[in-house]
Amino acid sequence: MKLVLDASVALKAVLIEQDSDKARLLIDEGRQGLHELLAPDVLLAEVGHALTRAERKKVIPLGDAAIHFDWLVTPPPDIHPSAPLIARAINLSS
Repeated sequence: MKLVLDASVALKAVLIEQDSDKARLLIDEGRQGLHELLAPDVLLAEVGHALTRAERKKVIPLGDAAIHFDWLVTPPPDIHPSAPLIARAINLSS
């Protein structure tokens, strides 16, 4: 099954939030080949920003942003350019 990994789910997998266990399971199953994880190219910037912000707010210890980011992108989901998908995403979301 093809699933789109967005930043909110990726962040749930590394930060302690509601449904973090489900997000980690989804990523683990993707790594096992049970799902094909797809992601827009903006995922990397969104996750990087959110993790460094979590460090500044002391949600996670200083230095953990890089560790969590590396875990999320090793191996990386199948990254796709987001620009061609934005109009369709807006349409689906509205």
